[in-house]
Amino acid sequence: MHPVSLFFVAIFAILLNSCATTTPPPANYYDATVQSWQGSPVQALLQHWGEPDSKTITPQGYMTYSYQKSTYHLYPPSATPMLETTVTASGKNIQVPTANPEHSGYQTSTCTASFETNNRGIIIATHTQGKHCIMGTEFVKKMANPRHPVTKQFLLDDDTQ
Repeated sequence: MHPVSLFFVAIFAILLNSCATTTPPPANYYDATVQSWQGSPVQALLQHWGEPDSKTITPQGYMTYSYQKSTYHLYPPSATPMLETTVTASGKNIQVPTANPEHSGYQTSTCTASFETNNRGIIIATHTQGKHCIMGTEFVKKMANPRHPVTKQFLLDDDTQ
């Protein structure tokens, strides 16, 4: 093959490879961190996480401790602002930006972690709920069970379920 042809093949291969490379999604340790508490005494959880946002009793008589975290995201305003028509005191129709908070550019995400305990105070089940509940390594360091660290293998096992 001609040297110039080899050069173009090499450039093409490099460009093709760079197009195929994608950024992996951020690591999400939320579920694994919550699950690290399963099998532990609820008193250890309470010492580590603090008082729950709510406590409920299940139909079986078990206690569920729930923690909620809400985050607020500000999105840039739309290129075309939402307008509504209003009438002035003189009876003239004018358009003003809408006061509807649904279109304010804010979105709330709420993540809930629940820990169900048996009548001996042992966590027998964990549940997570919410959209966009992505927690990184700082969350793991702060909230994971120190007796059951969240490891890469734990995360891999969790993905197969």
